[in-house]
Amino acid sequence: MFISKEQFRILKGKLQYCKWRLQSRNSRIQGAGLYDVDKIYWIGTERVNLSLDSPARDRLNEKEIRSSSTLTPLLERGKIVGGDWDRRTICFEEQDVWSAFKHHFEEGKDWGKTDFYDRVVRTIEGGVSMWSCKTREAFDIRLQGIDKLYQEIKNNGYRTQDTIDSGGYKPLGNEDEIQVHIGRDGEYIFADGRHRFCVAKLLGLAKIPVKVARRHTDWVAFRQEIISYADKQPTGKLYSRLLHPDLEDIPSVHEGDDRFELIRKNLPVPSGTVLDIGAHWGYFCHRLEKLGFDCVASEYLPINQYFIKKIRDVEKLKFKIMMGSILKHEENLHYDIALALNIFHHFIKNKDEYERLKRFLNRLDVNNMFFESHSPNESQMKKQGIYKNFQADEFAMWVQGHAGFQEIKFLGGTTEGRRMYLLSRSPHSS
Repeated sequence: MFISKEQFRILKGKLQYCKWRLQSRNSRIQGAGLYDVDKIYWIGTERVNLSLDSPARDRLNEKEIRSSSTLTPLLERGKIVGGDWDRRTICFEEQDVWSAFKHHFEEGKDWGKTDFYDRVVRTIEGGVSMWSCKTREAFDIRLQGIDKLYQEIKNNGYRTQDTIDSGGYKPLGNEDEIQVHIGRDGEYIFADGRHRFCVAKLLGLAKIPVKVARRHTDWVAFRQEIISYADKQPTGKLYSRLLHPDLEDIPSVHEGDDRFELIRKNLPVPSGTVLDIGAHWGYFCHRLEKLGFDCVASEYLPINQYFIKKIRDVEKLKFKIMMGSILKHEENLHYDIALALNIFHHFIKNKDEYERLKRFLNRLDVNNMFFESHSPNESQMKKQGIYKNFQADEFAMWVQGHAGFQEIKFLGGTTEGRRMYLLSRSPHSS
């Protein structure tokens, strides 16, 4: 029985896919209990700035390629590895492939005049096949395909492998997305798919699909520490969602961004200083710093102080952390904006705390405050003694009066039924 050339290509692709599944079996089993090892993560290209400093596969001879397990990311899906491998990195943009793409697509430089081209051709002519190219001519055709890829992504956006019609021939099925590793501090390290990644970076795409090959044991331990903390909470969840793509699947009470969007749409200034009172794990400082604000996170609980610092450092952010009770801090409290989100009702459990909060508001020197009230139906508020009847609007006006704000504006309700206000020293134009 004879089969057509096209049928042979499809069969060959299926066999290659099955071979990869068998080869990567141990890695996939290792990570399966902790992650969805086949999951596609959409991340910003700005997150991937590093690449392992070991030579790329195309710089090795055939013997080294066959013997090097560290250079086959597709076989490492789900693998958890300790050691210093994540410290042996270089900047992705230091590689000749990036320089070649940048010069070619941004400056119109001919492929043949780049160091990348010279190196690959030398490798091919030395007897090592590159991307199935055994001759210079075959490599030139490959580069023409990259030109088409650039135009395709530029015109139609980046598509995942399962949405691309390859005529039935997919050696790795839908698995062949860009591959990344994750180091001990949550940093993304480029692993495979450099041509597509270069195109995505050059086009400034907001998000691209990637799959994670290897994770560092320290990073996995930190993620498990967070999950353990969440499991011990009454809700079984975190308070606010985490923004690192490898942590954002951990359930939280505040899953959405409705509170942040109310703030973002009503920001009275485009930049400046922000004090987040009761910052918990720093969600709002993360979001506002990325908008250009200088933030200080005030947090009282030691466990929250631990996590807010760890997660801040994971995200490579710079906001400061003010530890201890904000009511007892005597330093300068001058800021452009303060956030008091679902926090002040925790300060009025008795007469002494009530008076301390009044004194704090009196010396708080901020131009604007985003204030989120409690919910009158919260069980805690029903136990607040003489203040249990504080309604949202009444509480907002109480804060306005003691802090000396001239204007109060209701911004809207949140998904938890609370109300958000903007309090300001001077009226804002509508």
